[in-house]
Amino acid sequence: MRKPPDLEALTDSEQLARAVVLHLGLGVMAFAALCVVQKTLLWVPLIVILLYMPGYVWRRRVSPFWQASRAMMRGDYRRAADEFGRLAAELEAHPELLRGQQWLDFHNVFPYLQMARINAGVCRLKLEQADQAEALFQRVVRDEPANYLAINNLGMVCWKRGERDAAIRHFSHALDTNRYYEPARINLGESYLEQGRYQEAEATLNAVAASARDARYEYLRAKALLGLGRKSDARAHCTLGVRFNPEHEPLRELMQQIEAEGVTR
Repeated sequence: MRKPPDLEALTDSEQLARAVVLHLGLGVMAFAALCVVQKTLLWVPLIVILLYMPGYVWRRRVSPFWQASRAMMRGDYRRAADEFGRLAAELEAHPELLRGQQWLDFHNVFPYLQMARINAGVCRLKLEQADQAEALFQRVVRDEPANYLAINNLGMVCWKRGERDAAIRHFSHALDTNRYYEPARINLGESYLEQGRYQEAEATLNAVAASARDARYEYLRAKALLGLGRKSDARAHCTLGVRFNPEHEPLRELMQQIEAEGVTR
């Protein structure tokens, strides 16, 4: 059976063998030359890196997953969605193609397949194709009920549709699955904020780890505090947010609003 073309390069053992032999040969020659010149073994770590990195770069460049990821990072969501979707379909139809090849990407076929589906769904969501995105995320959750990435993204689908209660359920479920997944916590806080549930929004956002705080977080926190009448605290978070991103226009506008109204407490 012929391999699907998108996976041919990833699983072509002949290409892999040629590349490995080439890299090993070059590494051995470099190692021998350095030992002769320097007469020391201090170069061994460098040689190990030189042996590993070409193979790593080669594996990444021929990987269809890597190519689709590059398109996604460039903002070419339509191409990335098509590539991830095609890769997911091929992996689903031919799971044997990656069995025994796991070391190529330090993944086995199952999480590799799920990440292709999740990334395809994220791209569809960026393209305002919520129904297609939802179907992809639901497929992941059916196969892997504890996949908090897909659960959180289902919440984003509901949020974009204006279904705030459903979004809150999904974000809460994602946190129940992984209590350290801060994007779900921030999304949950924002959903409470949209419903005017300032106390719950403040309590949720206050629990966000410091490492996950950015300009968007500080903006949401300031809005929650402002909703509770705590203008001084809200202004302090606006100031922190502007330090993260001086170009964050909603933050600057909120700070101007607070200054215009005056800080009473």
